Amino acid sequence: MKILRLSYFVPLLFLYAYAAAQERPDSGMKPTNLKEVKVTGRKPQIEIKKEKVIFHVNNTVNATGFNAFDLLKKLPGVVVDNQNNILLKGTGGVKVMINNKLVQLSRRELVTMLKSMSSTQVEDIEVISNPSAKYDAAGTGGLININTRKYDKYGLNGSLSTTFTYGLTPKYNNDLSLNYGNSRLNTYLNVSAANEQYNRKLTSERTITRADKSSIYYNDNMNGDDKTDAYSIRTGLDYIVSKKSTIGAMFNGGISHDRSDALTFTSIGKNADKIDSFLYSGVNEETNSKNFAANLNYRYKDTSGTSFSTDLDFVKFNYDDNTLQPNTFYTTDNKKIRDEDIRIKSSSDINIFAFKADYSRKLFRGTFEAGWKSSLVKSTNDFSFFNVQKGVDLMDTAQTNRFDYTENINAAYVNYSRTYSRFAWQAGVRVEQTYARGVLIPLRSSVKTENERTYVDVFPSATISYDLDKKNSFALFYSRRIDRPNYQYLNPFEKRLTILVYDKGDPFLVPQYTDKVSLMHVFNKFLTSSLNYSYTSNLLNQVIDTVDGSKIVYQRANLGAQRRFSFDISGSWPILKWWNAYATLNFYNNNLKG
Repeated sequence: MKILRLSYFVPLLFLYAYAAAQERPDSGMKPTNLKEVKVTGRKPQIEIKKEKVIFHVNNTVNATGFNAFDLLKKLPGVVVDNQNNILLKGTGGVKVMINNKLVQLSRRELVTMLKSMSSTQVEDIEVISNPSAKYDAAGTGGLININTRKYDKYGLNGSLSTTFTYGLTPKYNNDLSLNYGNSRLNTYLNVSAANEQYNRKLTSERTITRADKSSIYYNDNMNGDDKTDAYSIRTGLDYIVSKKSTIGAMFNGGISHDRSDALTFTSIGKNADKIDSFLYSGVNEETNSKNFAANLNYRYKDTSGTSFSTDLDFVKFNYDDNTLQPNTFYTTDNKKIRDEDIRIKSSSDINIFAFKADYSRKLFRGTFEAGWKSSLVKSTNDFSFFNVQKGVDLMDTAQTNRFDYTENINAAYVNYSRTYSRFAWQAGVRVEQTYARGVLIPLRSSVKTENERTYVDVFPSATISYDLDKKNSFALFYSRRIDRPNYQYLNPFEKRLTILVYDKGDPFLVPQYTDKVSLMHVFNKFLTSSLNYSYTSNLLNQVIDTVDGSKIVYQRANLGAQRRFSFDISGSWPILKWWNAYATLNFYNNNLKG
């Protein structure tokens, strides 16, 4: 369905009709007073631009009954794998923003926060493959920006909705939205409650060769059930000080309770034909999380195109996890060999402070932009390990620790862009200074493991675009970006996932950097193709190691360098009047040297 925005053409159309009417002879008809004209339209669900793809959520089937994490899975070119990693056009390193503000949380905490945000709070989502210098440099794979809804109706109005779906498991979502506005003030309130249930199945096989050339074989079959109860609130106000100035405040909050129960049956032997024992291992996990975010902002914009904005943000995230892992070994004739039950309690307390200011004005027939941003992240993470004997939790002091992490980033950028009749370009540079400090404090030992570093990086970006005709546009992009290891990757203590699988960090990890060049073609504003090349240094990737021939340890490491060539093609087109389709196809080749 092709939608045209008519609001810009209507005044000109009526002026033309009025002038033409003055020249026509009198038809004898009596004049009619036209009191009101309304031109209504609906945005397409997918909007393709040179620099980004916009997924409009409001007024679509996705507007109710989902959460923000569900919406990520529906984005064009975006894949969320079974580990909840976000991939954009086949590559990782994707960062998520909310209202152009980077979310500085780990993957697990990010998923928890997005699940507490109802889709009714989302206006649209932008997929930005080639960000300019005005955006944070984090995210070598690109950025996903979630814009929350802005209510602009006058008077008091609201809506109440409830959604229930049932597939293999039931899910529901209840949502209440209220808004009051007048010529000066606009306030809004959104409250939602959701329940989700999922079933997970996982099968894996692995064979480990020991130093003495003997081997051990594992075959895992897991069946699990997950349940989430999430509640969120969003409220705020915007006050128009003058025709040029607006001040605003916003508060978001979310509470989530997650329950996960899983049972894994593992066959163990020399190979698949020589099984000598079985392991029944369970996971009974309960997680409670709370997130709160407050924002104060000021906006100025005049008729000459000069604009200035400031934002002051505070975000608090609390995360508590209690996991019981019962494990029992049996012989092939079902005789118990031994059992080992453990309990793991962990918590995270994260505080984020951020201030940013952006300035823009017309300069030399183009647009000049400049800005500053400072952010401070403080994270405290406690990890307690218990051996469960006859139902009693006995703390293992050798495996109990605390990890504190502090990160301060100060950034400044300048950007300039200019548009001609068919040709446009923009160039900018962003400078970021990073201070990071991680401290591991074991319970048993008084010796701390500490790592501290300070570094400065420069991130240039540039774009050249050319409109060949009304249907064909070309653009060439270049950008340099960074992925910093988060605090979970820096914690050197081993975290036990199961009796056979562990996760461990490395405090000496360094950031990875990616230089990317893209050549893009847009046909008739619905079909996009791009040819991409990227080079990543200090590549951060997951490696798997073994200990004692059976224990598996997952760990991140800087593996070396990666070259990536890719070709992407995507398009949006109508099938029926009420049905639009979007498809993407991605070819890529990765070459890793380390």
